[in-house]
Amino acid sequence: MAKTPKDIWIDEAMESATGINRATPPDTLFRKIEQKVSGTVAYARTVPLRTVSLAAASIVLLVVLNVYMLRNTAKRKQKNQVSQVETLVDYYGLNDNGINF
Repeated sequence: MAKTPKDIWIDEAMESATGINRATPPDTLFRKIEQKVSGTVAYARTVPLRTVSLAAASIVLLVVLNVYMLRNTAKRKQKNQVSQVETLVDYYGLNDNGINF
């Protein structure tokens, strides 16, 4: 198969890169980069104790409020429970003598 001019140009460009040494940075540059990266990661991982304690206090407060509200709701439902017969009597206006007009 004959090579087109484009293929010949690609082959020449690839062959021109042979024998080129890989670029290497100075040793001091690599150490400086490592120091900067390690310094920022250690700082980003720490959380102040005040923030953690405020978050814990907020969670405890929410749990206590939820329990309080659930207990009050259950007590109110127990007080307000009316049988279905009493509900029908009140709705239709019935009493012991019959219908109220």
